[in-house]
Amino acid sequence: MDWLCEREMTVYQTIFSMSGDAAKLDRFERRFAWFKQRLEERKEVWGVFPASWRVPQTLCLTFCKITKAAVKRLLSDSEEVVREDVGPLIKTVVATNKFEKEMAALFGGPGAARDDDDDDLQDIDNLPASEARRRLEAFRKKQQAAAAAAQQQAADAAAGSATAAATGSTAEAAANAAARVAFEGAISEAFEDALKYYVAEEQKELLKHLEQLIKEEGQRGWKPPEGEDTLGCVLGSANQLFLKIRASLQRCVKLVSRGITLARLAGAFKRVLSAYAGELLKRLPKTAAGGTSSQPPYSGTDWHVRLPEEEEAVLTCILATAEYCRETTEGLGRQIAKELKPGLAVAAAAADLTDEESAFTGVASQCLSVLVLGINTRLDACLQDMLRVRWDSIESPGDDSPYVTAMRRILLAEVASRLGAALDRSQFGFFCDKMGRMFVPRFIETIYKLRKVSEKGTLQLSIDADSVRRLLLEFPKAARPLDDDADNHPYAHYVEREMGGAVNLVKVLQAKPENLVDTFILLMPANAKTVTDLARICELKGFTKKLQSELIGQYSRKVGGTTGGPAEAAPFYPSGSTSISSNPASSVPASRLGGAASPAAGLGSSSSSVPVGFGSGGPGGLGGMGSSGGPSAASNLSALKMSVNTFTRELASSMSISRGNTGDGGGGSPMHGGGSGGSSRDGKATLFKPGGLNFNMQQTAARTREGLAKLANLGKLGGGSD
Repeated sequence: MDWLCEREMTVYQTIFSMSGDAAKLDRFERRFAWFKQRLEERKEVWGVFPASWRVPQTLCLTFCKITKAAVKRLLSDSEEVVREDVGPLIKTVVATNKFEKEMAALFGGPGAARDDDDDDLQDIDNLPASEARRRLEAFRKKQQAAAAAAQQQAADAAAGSATAAATGSTAEAAANAAARVAFEGAISEAFEDALKYYVAEEQKELLKHLEQLIKEEGQRGWKPPEGEDTLGCVLGSANQLFLKIRASLQRCVKLVSRGITLARLAGAFKRVLSAYAGELLKRLPKTAAGGTSSQPPYSGTDWHVRLPEEEEAVLTCILATAEYCRETTEGLGRQIAKELKPGLAVAAAAADLTDEESAFTGVASQCLSVLVLGINTRLDACLQDMLRVRWDSIESPGDDSPYVTAMRRILLAEVASRLGAALDRSQFGFFCDKMGRMFVPRFIETIYKLRKVSEKGTLQLSIDADSVRRLLLEFPKAARPLDDDADNHPYAHYVEREMGGAVNLVKVLQAKPENLVDTFILLMPANAKTVTDLARICELKGFTKKLQSELIGQYSRKVGGTTGGPAEAAPFYPSGSTSISSNPASSVPASRLGGAASPAAGLGSSSSSVPVGFGSGGPGGLGGMGSSGGPSAASNLSALKMSVNTFTRELASSMSISRGNTGDGGGGSPMHGGGSGGSSRDGKATLFKPGGLNFNMQQTAARTREGLAKLANLGKLGGGSD
């Protein structure tokens, strides 16, 4: 056999020496035509040998070995020519791969040829966007179907192996399989190193195509193609780019190589996709400082982003494009992994497009960040209007202030309808969360920056704060009314908690000087119970420096845990105000004790409904101290009365009397039933009319528990039982 092969190949080497036309790449395919013709001419000669010797196959493998060596010498001698023009190289590679497949089919039996059924790759650069999108979607579905078919083929192969073993044809099947493996890359492996110039040319063409696509996007204003919605649609450049990448991938797999060259081409795809992600990032609107994101504190205007309606539409399209590219890149990685030659060392790294997926995820995240900054830039104008309000000159609190109306128009009339349709559920949830966490702290900070706020100003501010809270809660429902879990979204919980703190801040502003510290400690959240916060509240109320110093001193003593005796627990009265005397009845007005006119009708009476130990006349109760105790007892009772008053106010603050059912008169208290202010025109108490009382049950319960706990602690100061 060796002598026979050497004799036949001597003829081949004589005809195709390494000189003349035979030494040119564009004439290389003549070798394959000669060998196939030689096999056909001497078919009868080879037929005299036993079929098990596989003489034609052995001759073919010898031919491939000699031709492979000739390829290496030829490429080494003409490297400069190949670098300048890869056309002849690709033509030769295509012819070589075709010859290898034909020989594998001839000597390897059925199943040797690959199923190449993707021939719809012509004129993809001129496809309309809708057709490009359709073809790419069909390609992705085909990938999924191919994966399922591969699993089925593996199962069928296992069943076929069992059948072959049962019929005694295992040896022939193994020989055919060995032949197919032997011819795969028998010659074409010699081209792998030179094909790096082909990969460079493909990358250059893809980048040039990308440059043209970006130019066309700029001419269209980065809007979707005509006939498609301008909100949340994928840009045409994304479809065109992935179709171009797909064509390059299929061309390499079918005609060039499934080995190291395909792995290199995958690297070119990565660079092109990263460049596209960079172009999308460059198109995003920028902050005044030139970035696409900002970090707290959001002071000044460096973080502002001008986002008119047209730019908002562009931003939603880029967001949709980034998500589409991320999903398609993931599918591209799976396709590359499937097409790569098994056992290739660089296969895992070549098919790993995680970094490119992360790049597009980053673009989507930046889009949402710019949206958040843009919407907050619009709302910032409303907060500036809030600062310009003369809060110390408000005479009649009532409806929402103009800045709240402007906020409502921006969020509900402008933003909700557009973003609700453009963003998917997860994107909209992310946007709401970031928007709320940026706006609410700035709203609270704006309250601190207000000038002097009068008592009526605090009433108007309370109305506004509650309106803003309800507005923020309405926003997700207005944008996505079909989402059932809008109320349970973390955004809603955050708004309830933080805007509740803003409402409590306004309640603290409404407190009298003598109750300010207690109210501050009771209502302010833990992260806002600092001396600085108290000082800022005092500034808002317009207190003198001396009064501020006294209140801060009282706060410092209370939070410092001083419990030396009843005198230290006594309520604080600023200098110049009326202090509580040893006579309880003369120090606290009767109306503040529920209408009682004397101690006997109030907390000092043994027949009072206050529990024993608080109002009884027993030796351990505060009532006994009121009659026979010294200054310590009077001070203790005063502290109790002060805490009762504070508790009553805080409990009432969680309730609101419906305005529509009250009478026109004023002066009476609806809680006591006195005067015309607590009755309607028909004479019935407003409190008991339908809709007359509206309160937050959870908030009222919380106030009740806190107040009762304080009363219980004060009851122990005299040494009485619980």
